[in-house]
Amino acid sequence: MKRHGAICLAVLALLAASCEAKMNNTPENSQSATRAVESDIPALIVKLNAANPADRREAAADLGANGKRASQAADALNAAAQQDEDAMVRVAAAQALWQVSGQPEKALDALRGELDKQTARYRKLAAIEDAQADDAHFDALFATLNQIRSIARVLGKMGPEASAAAPDLMTVLNERIGKGYEDLVPPVVLALGQMGPGAATVLPDLERFRQTDLGEQNRDVIAAAIAGIKGMVRSTRQSAHPDPITNPD
Repeated sequence: MKRHGAICLAVLALLAASCEAKMNNTPENSQSATRAVESDIPALIVKLNAANPADRREAAADLGANGKRASQAADALNAAAQQDEDAMVRVAAAQALWQVSGQPEKALDALRGELDKQTARYRKLAAIEDAQADDAHFDALFATLNQIRSIARVLGKMGPEASAAAPDLMTVLNERIGKGYEDLVPPVVLALGQMGPGAATVLPDLERFRQTDLGEQNRDVIAAAIAGIKGMVRSTRQSAHPDPITNPD
């Protein structure tokens, strides 16, 4: 059982890495970790207030890459995650807050609030008929879709620590909102699979979603997520009640 759970998690990790690589294959991202190790933490905290949103995102990413070495940035990152005017900065700051603090609660609260906000925005934008939409509308729509995908990827990275957000992600799948929706399915499903036992409450909904047309299109990802959740549940139960013969320790 433990081996089965480990295999499922490995498959999910590979799928998640592939998905993220396709979305984030930029020189800025590939160089971020190297820069961060060499960066001055106080200077990065100041940079969180830069005028350019790209600079603020970069500062958040670099602080996060420093991990607990940047724990002094937790308050500034929490403020950015809650209050920055740029949605991408808010998500980057929430991820960095989780990375530097080792305490997921505030980061998770920020991400769940952002997911709710972006889902409502997506719902509103998707309700507008194409004939009535202009270029600015479509730009806003796809920016919102990208934001939801980014939130899902961060929640997936947080794994079991983000399991309280599983119902929020399942709501995104269940609503089947509209234009561009199919692009949300893989990252949202992967995140659910990475959350572990805490996501078991959404298994019935996930099983039902697998029977839909979009579920069929994404059947391999959904199957891996379901197997990952179930495998982790089995592994957890077995660890709690070890077999005295096969697990003498």
